[in-house]
Amino acid sequence: MVKVYEILPKILKDISNGIGVSVKDMTTKYGVSESNLRKHLSGIEKSFYKNQYKYDASTKKWIAINIGF
Repeated sequence: MVKVYEILPKILKDISNGIGVSVKDMTTKYGVSESNLRKHLSGIEKSFYKNQYKYDASTKKWIAINIGF
């Protein structure tokens, strides 16, 4: 089973390139838990990438606020 920290660089790269990332899609693709992935994305957003990406409830995806962060 893949660990969340192993796929985070790819997910963050996608978000940075303007690709909206759905937690549900990523859990299906990589076999990680939704709650664990959400926790990591929220924690990193608040700690390291403040104001760079956010969760968009209308699309249910994590999206970039600033492309290329």
